[in-house]
Amino acid sequence: MTGERIPKLQDETCYGDWKKRVRIWMMGTEVKEEHRAIKLVMNMSGKPEEVAIQLDPEKLGVKEGVKMLLEELDKLFEEDKTQSVFAAIDNFNTYRRAQTTSMDEYIREFQQRYKALKQLRGTQAQELFEDGILAYLLLHQANLDSEQQRLIRATIVDLTYIKKKKVPTRLCVDTTA
Repeated sequence: MTGERIPKLQDETCYGDWKKRVRIWMMGTEVKEEHRAIKLVMNMSGKPEEVAIQLDPEKLGVKEGVKMLLEELDKLFEEDKTQSVFAAIDNFNTYRRAQTTSMDEYIREFQQRYKALKQLRGTQAQELFEDGILAYLLLHQANLDSEQQRLIRATIVDLTYIKKKKVPTRLCVDTTA
């Protein structure tokens, strides 16, 4: 299949996300099973590529080649989940709404990054942050001007995330229009 997007693995790529993309790609690809691991290796760079090219190409060029490739990469990347957690924290904590991003898009992205962080921490049922802190982060990272922030803060009676995520969309003029 020409134009097919093969998942890329680089030093800065989240390994867990890459593995999910590989599983999705494998379900929809027309690439023969015995060529899939080779295709994945050819879309790597940095440390992942260094590890992958050390593997015997003959062993990668079989139906179980992707499984063997993932087992080797797991040894390198899954042992230290701490680094993945740090990356997810940075990804969540440094996110700021661009002026061209609508408030709805910003909130969706904020929630998606928070969910990814929770999953890595293994805290599906409980929250990582107290509700008020999460509400504060939502407002703080929204990149609003001081007048918009003042207006939102003035209309909030209690600092809860559920209420807070609705307020910016009601009060802020969509700057993307």
